[in-house]
Amino acid sequence: MSLLYRASSSNFRTKEFHLRCDEVANTIVLVKTEHDKIIGGFNPSKWNYRQNDYNDEAHHTFMFSLTAREKYTNRERKKYFYCNHEDGPRFG
Repeated sequence: MSLLYRASSSNFRTKEFHLRCDEVANTIVLVKTEHDKIIGGFNPSKWNYRQNDYNDEAHHTFMFSLTAREKYTNRERKKYFYCNHEDGPRFG
């Protein structure tokens, strides 16, 4: 496992995220919130700024909280993660 992108090191530039992460599958996103919670998500598909949302028909995508030690899956919605040229990764 290797670090592809650190938002705080690139001044939170989404262009930098896309340069490093687009076309990469099986990624884990980790976020430390302003309340010191650590949350994240797993994306089995490749990120691509040209595609706004993704279908996860196999339901492999999930979100998690390391702080709460919980995993959150979504069985009802097929669109579970999003990405476009103006944003970095978004889950939920």
